[in-house]
Amino acid sequence: MASGVITGSYRGYHLRSEWSSTPNTAGNYSDITVRHKLVCDKQYDLYIGSRTNSCTVNGETKNFTSSSISTTGNTTINLGTTTYRVYHNADGKKSTSLSTIFNLKATITGVYVEKITASGTITLDNIPRDFTQTPKV
Repeated sequence: MASGVITGSYRGYHLRSEWSSTPNTAGNYSDITVRHKLVCDKQYDLYIGSRTNSCTVNGETKNFTSSSISTTGNTTINLGTTTYRVYHNADGKKSTSLSTIFNLKATITGVYVEKITASGTITLDNIPRDFTQTPKV
């Protein structure tokens, strides 16, 4: 099971896309779960309504809706979860892109911030492939 974290930040607000994958050897694919979180540092308060956000893995975009946020900071907020099925290459290897957009749409210390983005590349577990052939007699 491969896993990792892709992050993006604006000041004391940190978007975390925590991903994990479960490989399927017979199907040559991995099922990927991405848990989206917002970490607000100490003294970074946030008061916003619900937001529709998005995450794209391997070119497939899925939306998720986060609940209203009311915090004085020093907290981690679960924004939502998205899942994907990604097929591996013929050799069983696969690296792909992951990009999450959290639509903050709030004024932070006098500056309007539309969104926070977390983007990066994820590498899935290699799925062993059997390329041996039975010799002809």
